[in-house]
Parts: sequence; structure tokens; C-alpha cells
Amino acid sequence: MVKKSVIVSICCLMVVLAGLFHAKILIGLAGFLIVDDSLVPADALVMLNGEVETRPFHATDLFHRKMAPLILVAKTAQSPPEQLGILPNTADVAIDVMKKLGVPPKDTVRVDTPGGVTSTWDEALTLREYIRTRPIRQIIVVTSAFHTRRTAWTFKKVFAGLPVSIRMSAAPHWGFEQTNWWGCEEGLISFCNEYIKMLYYLVVY
Repeated sequence: MVKKSVIVSICCLMVVLAGLFHAKILIGLAGFLIVDDSLVPADALVMLNGEVETRPFHATDLFHRKMAPLILVAKTAQSPPEQLGILPNTADVAIDVMKKLGVPPKDTVRVDTPGGVTSTWDEALTLREYIRTRPIRQIIVVTSAFHTRRTAWTFKKVFAGLPVSIRMSAAPHWGFEQTNWWGCEEGLISFCNEYIKMLYYLVVY
């Protein structure tokens, strides 16, 4: 896990850069993180966990637009509050949001794996195993905009050898976007986290 002090230091550097350089540079740096493919109807939507304020809403919109008849969500590892019965699993929260928005229960699948998933890499591995034995040949992966480039790289690497076409659909972030991410704490952290995680994934995987 990346130390918090490193993230804070990089975020501070981004603030300084925002003051020294034109906003177009910062917009461009954020733009590099985003992969948002043109979409055609697929066999399934794959929604990654996190940012339940936006990702389930984006996946639901694609579902209602007939982009896919099925939404897959990998079950996350249990948190201590979940083990105590205080909070539900993150995947279940996302599925409940989509049900409230009109996605029929039969059209959402929580994909379980022992211990649950803890990372984008875990999600890709878990979903690969689920899809491998089913007639799914085209998927649309839904995740937050700044998360899309690393996710695209991960899924293409994990799914290598499977006859599955992968397209990315970028969900908006909650409270910031490509054009103003440096103006709030969440935007700074998300931006810095993604560049750090991209480097980590390239080295480790």
C-alpha cells in the first residue's frame, strides 16, 4: 500500500504545478488517465466496485440504453463492519442502487470468489473465471473516469487468450472532473493515486 505521506507530497506538488502552469497541462495529464471507448451493444456490463455515488448510476444508464442485458459485479472482501453485520458488502450496495433505478434483479449478478476481491487485478481475475465458462464474447467495463486506463490495461492483460472484446465506459467522478480536479481534495487524491497505481501495476504485474 502506498504511504499516505507520499500521496500527500505528490498532491502538494500538483497544487504548486496548478499555480505555475496553465490549466491545459493539468487537464491533459488527467485526460491521459481516461479511456472512454465508443460503444456497441455487448453481452454484459462489468461494473467495478467503488464510487457507488456514480458507477451504478452510469451502469444503469447503459443498461437502459440496451448496451447489455446483464450487469456483473464482483463481491468485495468483507470489511470489519460488514463482519459485524453493520454494513453490507460494497457490491451489494451497488446492486441495490441499480435495482432502485429500475434494473431487474435477474439482470444483475454478484460474482463471488473465496475471500472476495480487494483490487482491480482481483476483479479482473474473478470476472475472467466467470466469463470463461459462459457465452460472453463482448463486455463493457464501467468504472470511474480516472480509473479507466489502468483498468483497460489490467483487463486486457488478464483476459489475454480469451475471445472476449473489452470496451471501457468512463463514469463521472463525484464532485470533480477532468477540467477541475486540482480544485478539491478528492480530485487531487484520485489523480495522484491513479498515477502511483499505474506505476505499481506496471512494475508488479
